[in-house]
Amino acid sequence: MMDKQDFPSSDGEPDGISKLSKDETFHLLQASRRRDVIAHLLDNDEPIKMGDLAEIVSAKEHDTTVAKLTSTQRQRVYIPLYQEHLPKLDRKGIIEYNQQRGIVQPTDRLNSFRPHLEAVDVIDGLEYADTGPVQTLITRGISLIMHQ
Repeated sequence: MMDKQDFPSSDGEPDGISKLSKDETFHLLQASRRRDVIAHLLDNDEPIKMGDLAEIVSAKEHDTTVAKLTSTQRQRVYIPLYQEHLPKLDRKGIIEYNQQRGIVQPTDRLNSFRPHLEAVDVIDGLEYADTGPVQTLITRGISLIMHQ
């Protein structure tokens, strides 16, 4: 079991996280792997090993179970999470990512993403055929309405 003491504490916020702009928020949510990481941490609100998180994201991406994943499927998700997605979320203060120990922990800031993910869930539930720019515009519209 991992504790908060596994992460260095700081009284101040990390660089660049005073307040995320809407553009920064949507940029972070643009990648499905980052959305899957955020969604998992919102649902489980506890530290997780990076390898386990990569397996969960990979299984969702490949519409299978962790047990049925191939090593290639795992690796194709693990590497981008390790090199890009988790460091980006850490720099913005959304997670605490101890890369050396391979541990990911949610921060208090993570909850600010819940309404955005719920808006995407609403859109996905309506089964729009176009999941590109149209979904993005609809998601932004729903988010604006929810925050008025």
